[in-house]
Amino acid sequence: MPLRRRALPDYGPPRGAAEWRALYEALSIAFEIPPKDARRWVRRAGRGCFRVLRSDGEAAGGLALYPMGHWFGGRSVPALGVAGVAVLPHLRARGVASRLMREAVLEMARTGACLSTLYPATHTVYRGAGYEIAGHWEFHTIPVSSLDAREREPAVRPARPRDRRAIRALYGEFARRVPGMVDRSEYFWWRARGRGERTVRTWVVEGGGGPEGYFVLEQEKRTEFPGPGYDLWMPDHAYRTPAAGLRMLSFLAAHRSIAGDLRWPGGPADPLLALLAEPFAKPKKHGRWMLRVADLAGAVARRGFPAGLEASVDLEVEDDLVARNRGRWTIRVADGRGRAVRGGAGRVRVGARGFAPVYTGYQSPFDLRAAGLLAGPDGDLERLAAIFAGPAPWMRDGF
Repeated sequence: MPLRRRALPDYGPPRGAAEWRALYEALSIAFEIPPKDARRWVRRAGRGCFRVLRSDGEAAGGLALYPMGHWFGGRSVPALGVAGVAVLPHLRARGVASRLMREAVLEMARTGACLSTLYPATHTVYRGAGYEIAGHWEFHTIPVSSLDAREREPAVRPARPRDRRAIRALYGEFARRVPGMVDRSEYFWWRARGRGERTVRTWVVEGGGGPEGYFVLEQEKRTEFPGPGYDLWMPDHAYRTPAAGLRMLSFLAAHRSIAGDLRWPGGPADPLLALLAEPFAKPKKHGRWMLRVADLAGAVARRGFPAGLEASVDLEVEDDLVARNRGRWTIRVADGRGRAVRGGAGRVRVGARGFAPVYTGYQSPFDLRAAGLLAGPDGDLERLAAIFAGPAPWMRDGF
């Protein structure tokens, strides 16, 4: 009697050359990139980040889970970013993407990630797995000719390898104050620096005691004629002092004889806008990202909360995927720290989707009640809003 081949689980890391080929093909078609770029993507992010869903024993689609953190209340909360969700074309519209996302959420719950975020191409699939819109992703644009070019100090110079620690410290000082910003892994730093493209350069604003700021810059060629020769794309920057920020802008202004527009990713109240003499910048594009809480107790314990606030609220949480999130919880906050403990009266009823924008501070509990995503008395919703209050959440990193 022949030995029977052991069946593989429906979901997990790709196994064997055939499954990797299927994943490369799905990524190539879904994101309209050459197969060699799909392979480069996987190689750079790390094969260990990728998962596939099998149908009839063959890989039907896959995704990537990027380890990272998100800053909330000045503390980094462990997270997994979801990217590269792709299904082979002949297997679409069969629920593969929905099953893939649900399996990924179950894996997150097993492995200790508190949060998960993604940029949606569609909302229905991700809402079915408990994700909801929870933050901003904006691109600002301004004519380079409108920037002030008078500042000449401090000095600006090309970044050197020894600046790496200072650059990361500058980013960390800035990012920890912005709800939602990514606590970057090596892969995210590689992306922020331009993915190895030689046309992308990093510059440092030199202060008396070392770098006071940095910015990453690419010149993007324009094809229309007559007109500017190129636009400036600034995918990443941070500065410690107003003088460093103004000097960065004057460096960019020195391109105005041939450059058209400056573009950069920012937030609804981007601090760079406050340094402009005339805030002519306008949103070039506005997107939103989605979040899911994979571990409610961990997500509350790992983030920071407003200093001086002492409050509590009782929740009744519904979560059809993650069993440990379900049930009654009391969230207590004091001295900038929070805890979610079992029990309480369950006065605010909320599902996974409704809790996500509350957690980030993206949306008021009252607005979510109006949308049917939670329910509860006014006084309890006021306390819930106060506990998770903060600036508008946004991210600079795309993935």
